[in-house]
Amino acid sequence: LTLEDRFTLAGLYAAAEKYADAEREARLAIESAPTDPRAARLLANVLSWKKDYTDAIRVYEKLIAASPDDADLKRSLAQILL
Repeated sequence: LTLEDRFTLAGLYAAAEKYADAEREARLAIESAPTDPRAARLLANVLSWKKDYTDAIRVYEKLIAASPDDADLKRSLAQILL
């Protein structure tokens, strides 16, 4: 599968509230494109949706460290921390 296929599958699984499957696809996306921040952002979102806040925070913090001016990442992290 392509990276875009992984993103699509993860989104479909998440929409169906199949978060374990969505997380698997997000992690496979990271494996296939470890330097693509979209894959890590997808993983952070999925972890947040499945209420795995500790891991989601860890991923968001890494993303913010790499892109400190990204307001969307900061907002997503803030929503978890509230």
